[in-house]
Amino acid sequence: MAESPEVPTSRSHARPDRGAALVEFAVVVPLVCLMLFGIIEFGKGYNDYQALRQGVREAARAGAVDNYRGYGISPLPSDHTPLSSCAPTSMPEPVRKLICLTKHESGLGSDLRVRVRYTAPVAGDSTDRGAVKVCAQRNFDPVTGFIPGLGGITFKSEIEMRMEKPIPSTIAAGTNYSESAPSGESWSWC
Repeated sequence: MAESPEVPTSRSHARPDRGAALVEFAVVVPLVCLMLFGIIEFGKGYNDYQALRQGVREAARAGAVDNYRGYGISPLPSDHTPLSSCAPTSMPEPVRKLICLTKHESGLGSDLRVRVRYTAPVAGDSTDRGAVKVCAQRNFDPVTGFIPGLGGITFKSEIEMRMEKPIPSTIAAGTNYSESAPSGESWSWC
């Protein structure tokens, strides 16, 4: 019968690669964390961008048909922010309704900035009623802050739709009705 090999009993006989696992762990863990937090930040960013697009699309559609879903009825539904606190009071009421509707539909909060512009109908074209353009932008707010440089990203969206009803009489076609742009941004792209 063969004898079994002896097991080393002292530290002097330990394998020389014993510390390699600790070094590998120290190298791999930051990379795995970077990848995990990157996935989380990308997911939040993609969700915020889609919410922004949806809010702008819904507001442009509401402006085109002159139906402000919730902002056109009285009393105002309880989940809607009052016009006086979500849009500048110096703007015409239909524009204020579109700004509030954009913020409400996107669900991105009050730091979302909106711009609305109505385009006059083409002269001599009886079928053209003009258009409404809604633009919005918001600075990205990272969840973890672990990935550097993400705080400087601004999400932007614009949609223009042809009017299905006449432009409201309180609107000056061709005028840009804008909230102030986010810090470091402008409305030149819209």
